Formats: sequence, structure tokens, C-alpha cells
Amino acid sequence: MLTVIFGLTAAPADAAPKPVSFAQVTATLLPFNQVRVELTVKCEPSDTYQFQIFHVLQGETAGWNDDPTFLPTPCGTREILPASGLTGLFEPGKAQLHALLNICEGGDPAACSVAEVWKTVRLRT
Repeated sequence: MLTVIFGLTAAPADAAPKPVSFAQVTATLLPFNQVRVELTVKCEPSDTYQFQIFHVLQGETAGWNDDPTFLPTPCGTREILPASGLTGLFEPGKAQLHALLNICEGGDPAACSVAEVWKTVRLRT
């Protein structure tokens, strides 16, 4: 039996999720209610990842990046991701990063599963 997520990826229903996390994270407030996040996606070195969506959440404020040009990327790559605050104003202090990523075993687009990652960060000016 296969589980299909958003019609884009498929993985065996009984497949155990592999650990995925963000490391070396910095989040900087920019003019015009933008946040610039630098991070490394930690997953199996032989795998690739592709963001589906990336959120920055702080209280009632949410910003996101759902850029359709996200490309498959080798695990361990350093990323710079912008997020636009669309439901309020970001302020210095704690925030949550949230992402959905396609993780593809060995870089095979036919062997992908979806991983959800949460990380608490401090927004700095």
C-alpha cells in the first residue's frame, strides 16, 4: 500500500521516517517585514531534500515561502531562505520555523517521503 501526499510523492505506508532537522540556524529581521533564515538541512548524506513550504511563526504573525522553484538539494547543504510576514509585524525575539520537505532516498524522486520539521529560533535585527 502506498500513501500519496499532495499528489506529489509516494512512500510505503509502513516506512519509518528518517530523522530530519535544521542545524546552524540564524534568523535576521530585514526591512519591509522580511526574515532571512540561514540553515543547514540535516538528513542522510546520500539523500536529497526539496522544500514544499517554509514558515516563520511568531505569535499572531506568520510569514512563509512557498516558492515553486525549490529544487532537489543534497542533504547537508547550507540554505538562505527568505520569508515575508503577511499576517502581522515580526519583532526581535523567539519564533518558530516550520517546514515540510520531500526527502528522497539516494536522490531518487520515486523514493520520497514527506518530513515535517519545527525549530525554535531567535529573530535578530
